[in-house]
Amino acid sequence: MEKFDLVVKGKFVVSFSDGVIENGAVGIKGNKIDRVFREGEFGYHADEIIGGDDLIVMPGLVNTHTHAAMIAFRGLADDLPLFEWLQNYIWPAEGKFVTEEFIRKTLPVAASEMISTGTTLFADMYFFQQDAAEVLRKIGMRAVLAEGIISFPTPTAESWEKQLQYNEEFIKNWLNDELIKPSIGPHAPYTTTPEILKKVRDVAEKYGVPIQIHVAETRREVQEVREKFGKTPVRYLDSIGFLNSSVVSAHSVWLDDEEIDIYVEKNVGIASCPQSNAKLASGVAPHRKYLEKGAKLALGTDGDASNNSLDMFQEMKFMALICKVNTLDPTSCPANEVLKSATLRGAISLGYSNLGDIKEGFLADLITLKINKPHSIPVFNPISHIVYAAKGTDVNDVVINGKPVYRNREFLTLDFHRSIREFNIIINKIKDEFKI
Repeated sequence: MEKFDLVVKGKFVVSFSDGVIENGAVGIKGNKIDRVFREGEFGYHADEIIGGDDLIVMPGLVNTHTHAAMIAFRGLADDLPLFEWLQNYIWPAEGKFVTEEFIRKTLPVAASEMISTGTTLFADMYFFQQDAAEVLRKIGMRAVLAEGIISFPTPTAESWEKQLQYNEEFIKNWLNDELIKPSIGPHAPYTTTPEILKKVRDVAEKYGVPIQIHVAETRREVQEVREKFGKTPVRYLDSIGFLNSSVVSAHSVWLDDEEIDIYVEKNVGIASCPQSNAKLASGVAPHRKYLEKGAKLALGTDGDASNNSLDMFQEMKFMALICKVNTLDPTSCPANEVLKSATLRGAISLGYSNLGDIKEGFLADLITLKINKPHSIPVFNPISHIVYAAKGTDVNDVVINGKPVYRNREFLTLDFHRSIREFNIIINKIKDEFKI
């Protein structure tokens, strides 16, 4: 009888490699999936067994674009255009409040929101990422972290040169960590320069890390880049040799067919954030074209300040629906493709070749969903159920890197109530500043 460190059982096990397995189980040794069991194959014992016949076992969700610490600004300024929202509210608030302590007090709450709604890996572009990495490492959450680099001062450093220096030191400190993957984050084409972007590219190539960047989020941005550099954002980035498979292009709303072809040719990852783009009225990304052309389409929430949620289940359903209504075709963006964007393709975009699927040899990042609630019955097709019916609150268990971090809807690696108390101290200061 084979021995495992952990076994996770379910009524359904959702795997892209093996299909949907009914009455299956996942055997984990160390931090990897060692065996995927089908019904009738059970012959094992384990140090720990979780799951049951009222659960779906599925890959953990991958949020490929967010600014997690901005959870402190959720609801601070809603119903505004992107540039007014940024310039009049968010950037001033960040300048006033974002410090190392701010990051350390907000990240546990953001992590608790993501873990409890099934996210096991997220990509983040923000500030003081050294502090963020230390917090997340203690919690046991997987993350790809990039220090934001921009032409003007940030909370971390007053010049882009010092921001880049900070980012390179951060990369060197965390390059071989098991959970934290360092990255580099030039904010956008319109807030940087060719010199900055080329130096960013060189640092990324030197260390073999991903690049996170906002691209073509709004029509205004496209026009601004065209006026500044004589080209649309994607053509401009391509002309300076910036684009390659390490780049994750957040939003990517306003691309034409030729630009999509450039992304496919250069194997650029696309982190679509449909709810944030809808809320800020930035537009609807051409999801169906991305899928039809074979682009590396992934999914993200953006930050809590612009989405007001880090729940990837909400994001999956919205992506599927907005894609269908945008094309007037109910067959576009089917559930299995949306789920791949929220798991396997997201992991690939962030540089993981062994994550995002329930597959032998893959890293053991997986979650379970309750399917015994009124909104969860019946389950005819587990994949369509995940995308169209499931909610983040259905998440029952979360395993990251082979270790349970959330079990029976209880946090195992963070003190949620203490985190909220410390978080609220910061929130009260923000309320005082903005007279809320």
